[in-house]
Amino acid sequence: MVGRLSSLKERKLATYLQKNSKTSIFLNIVLFLYKMQEDKRTQEIEKIKQILDNTHRPLILFDSDPDGLCSFLMIYKYINEGKGICVKSSKEINTEFLRVIQEYGPDRVIILDMPMVNDEFISKIKTDILWIDHHQIPDNHNKMTYFNPLLFDEKDNSPTSYWIYKILNEKKYLWLSMTGCIADWHIPAMKKEFIKEYPELFSAKITNPAKALFETKIGRLAKMFDSCLKGTSKQIKTNIKILTRIQEPNEILEQETAKGKFIHKYFTKINNQYEEILSRVDTTDKKIIAFHYKDDKTAVTSMLSNELQHLYPKRFIAVCREKSSHMNCSLRSQVHDVRTLLEKILPQFEEGTGGGHMHACGASIRAVDYNDFIARIKQEMDDFRVQK
Repeated sequence: MVGRLSSLKERKLATYLQKNSKTSIFLNIVLFLYKMQEDKRTQEIEKIKQILDNTHRPLILFDSDPDGLCSFLMIYKYINEGKGICVKSSKEINTEFLRVIQEYGPDRVIILDMPMVNDEFISKIKTDILWIDHHQIPDNHNKMTYFNPLLFDEKDNSPTSYWIYKILNEKKYLWLSMTGCIADWHIPAMKKEFIKEYPELFSAKITNPAKALFETKIGRLAKMFDSCLKGTSKQIKTNIKILTRIQEPNEILEQETAKGKFIHKYFTKINNQYEEILSRVDTTDKKIIAFHYKDDKTAVTSMLSNELQHLYPKRFIAVCREKSSHMNCSLRSQVHDVRTLLEKILPQFEEGTGGGHMHACGASIRAVDYNDFIARIKQEMDDFRVQK
């Protein structure tokens, strides 16, 4: 709002406010409150920057998606030290990580793009915690240093990688931030800055996040980053280690270096598996595309659900992968409140967990409950439409 108002001609704005005194008072109050929140956010950003400047041996726990990965890469490169752990087992940081913290002996634990941190973990850890996220604000967020844009603006859930870039404020990380944002279905405010630096990777004409992800070079890079998080633990660790040594996007996109060629080759292998799985999806239902597959090697639910949403923007998307008697699901819809729908139906399923954003959520259910789960979505979805 501040940006839009301040961009008007001062004379026109002054004239408008003089003619609309009640509106003037209201706008001034709104602007004052908005400015207060903006100032608080700026202060928090500066505070976190100081914390990072005084961190020398961090243990960094980050979500297993490109937003989390890019957030980790920026902080790791900035501090030039530390240990990163890609959290694939759960959407919650719990006590299973206490051992590695004790063994590594960090001066700070940094948590990135993770929606939940277990209270027992918090109580048992003796190291300072910095938690940066953009999901729903948890009740225990005040037990550590916590940053979330939703604290200052209830409608701003910009990806974690966007805020890491804002905190560090160094242009050399711009491409990493843009990659994380595009992968997270978000076109960030610094897109003009990015286009100026990398005009061949993005276009100012693109305003649709789906087109940004699936029809641009930076979107392709986002898919490459996503592929780096697939495979065995050893393969993922190798990919991440190589990514910490890459300085420019074209090292990968144009295979300009040996490191970039390695990542590009790995992506090609994973993408071939992805395309084969995509070819199996039944899209005949005009309201919902529900697809499940069993594959112990390749988890592509998130990217697959995103692409199906891009191809079929008016349909509800549910992609589930069966593993170890459970289904890990990615739910998407641009025309439904997916999060609220999920909050209503999940308690009906034993061991059902999940959450996320309004139009994109993750969930875990027992494999035996899959058919009932999809049936409940079909039964309830019309009541959660947000766009007629």
